[in-house]
Amino acid sequence: MGDSFTLSGNIGERPWSATLPTDGVQAGHGIAKLWARRRIDTLEASAILGAIDHATSGRDILALALEHHLLTRLTSLVAVDRTPARPEGEPLVRSDIPLNLPAGWQFEKVFGPALERHALLAATAPMQMSAAAAPPPAMTLPQTATPAALLTAGGLVAVVGGRALLMPSRRRTSRESA
Repeated sequence: MGDSFTLSGNIGERPWSATLPTDGVQAGHGIAKLWARRRIDTLEASAILGAIDHATSGRDILALALEHHLLTRLTSLVAVDRTPARPEGEPLVRSDIPLNLPAGWQFEKVFGPALERHALLAATAPMQMSAAAAPPPAMTLPQTATPAALLTAGGLVAVVGGRALLMPSRRRTSRESA
């Protein structure tokens, strides 16, 4: 039988112990991150309670966070993709990327039947229109805004109506007090 170690402590008032074998034990890295996270929490609390000054707390938190790759109020994470996008030595190639319309939209209804699909892909090149060229067909897009004019008129009618309802009661009050 291989080596083992014993953990012992108290659960409430009762003593507790467990013996664990070390056969097949491998190194792990999760405990260090957990310890660092707890240590950062302790440093934050100590600075808030005034046990240590904020500058010392910040310096120690920053060092722990960078060492253990943790996100704190003083650090942030940046993702860097190290996967090559193209094989080394392959030349750069320019290609147009097709654009997708929102669900339910039809290309011909938005851009008109005269406009061909490949013309949109060439839109990255500057467009030069001759004087004789006809303007592009008008696009009709869905109207998704609120009926602001109607809502404004309704609000105005409500204000005038409320004012009209208050006028007779004010006249009665002023006659009765005189």
